[in-house]
Amino acid sequence: AVDWVREARVERHWPNRVVVRIAERTPVAFVVMPSAANAPAVTALIDAEGVILDAPQRANFVFPVLLGVSRGQPASQRRERVALFLDFLGSAGSVANQISEVDLTDPENLKVIALIEGVPMRLWLGNANFRARLDNFLSNYAEIRRLLPQTTAFDLRLERHITALKGAGRGR
Repeated sequence: AVDWVREARVERHWPNRVVVRIAERTPVAFVVMPSAANAPAVTALIDAEGVILDAPQRANFVFPVLLGVSRGQPASQRRERVALFLDFLGSAGSVANQISEVDLTDPENLKVIALIEGVPMRLWLGNANFRARLDNFLSNYAEIRRLLPQTTAFDLRLERHITALKGAGRGR
């Protein structure tokens, strides 16, 4: 019944010993879920299997925020979205630790906020070839900054093309 427990096993060893084995869940991201009307959103954690975990009172975690996941979704859908998120993070290379937000509201178009050379960038990455798209963007970043110094949102879904998004706002 405790959401942080992935598996618990109790074994009786004859004659008078009991062994308890507990495997805890390991969170991989924060999730922000809407709450009831006029109430603030609730922040929780999520593990690789898509299980939403209540945040402990005293803990320090450093994870990106994962959007597009909620308690109301079927467990299989949450699991698929977390798998896509982890696939992206695994392919992000050195940029992975600069990712602050991943939006999977539309799993066909993963959107991220990444801190690139101190500037928060909103990048639209689609649902595949994350590494190639990020590498293309990073290798052209100096020229992009020179030509479009105020632009902070880019569509990288077309192979070997980078499209600046004007007026993208929050990009959601």
